[in-house]
Amino acid sequence: MMFSFFAHTPPRGDVSLGEQVLYRLHLDGQLLLALVILALAGLAILYGASNQDAGLVYRQAVRVAVSFAVLLVVAQISPQALRLWSPWLFALGLLLLLFTLHSGHVGRGAQRWLSLGVVRIQPSEIMKVAVPMMVAWYLHDRPLPPNWKQLFPLAAMIFIPVLLVATEPDLGTALLILSAGA
Repeated sequence: MMFSFFAHTPPRGDVSLGEQVLYRLHLDGQLLLALVILALAGLAILYGASNQDAGLVYRQAVRVAVSFAVLLVVAQISPQALRLWSPWLFALGLLLLLFTLHSGHVGRGAQRWLSLGVVRIQPSEIMKVAVPMMVAWYLHDRPLPPNWKQLFPLAAMIFIPVLLVATEPDLGTALLILSAGA
């Protein structure tokens, strides 16, 4: 098969320990390598742009490490569980967006933040993940391409969060959510 490297098949025969570990962790080695290179390049650029401020680069490196730890945890979640949680995550994101518009924290001219005591969250960030998950959930059991009757619910799933985020105002994130759902 010409494109067999796209399929996540168990390693066969004489394979390296690294390939076995990546398979058991549900990770794509090439994609992981690209992410590591991108993260390292970002740290190098930050170091140069911050007048060689090692403290700033260290704090960002800690954030990158935490992000990779989250990636490892999320990679262990089964697709069935993600499909089950998609409508709930989408509904939670919509409720948080509505609550943000009503009583969110205003900063730099935008009302984007919800204060939860010690931490502040930005519900629009949840929707960057929730919208494509919800679209995938909706299309999962339906034939592709979607017919005209299916396009209206899809458009609503995408445009309602986009409009809510755009009213914060955060046009950049609204466009990201639009492109993630489209």
